[in-house]
Amino acid sequence: MTVQELKEHLKKHKDELRDQIRKKYQPAPALGVEIPKENGKMRKLGIPTGC
Repeated sequence: MTVQELKEHLKKHKDELRDQIRKKYQPAPALGVEIPKENGKMRKLGIPTGC
């Protein structure tokens, strides 16, 4: 498939492809931890788990 063919294919099927991605995509969970700030308060930090 050439770049031009791909461009036309994506234009023609973009709604269908977008719907398929939205139905199947599940972001990986993140591990939430709190880290101390210099002012004594805590800050939330999300660490990707890679699952």
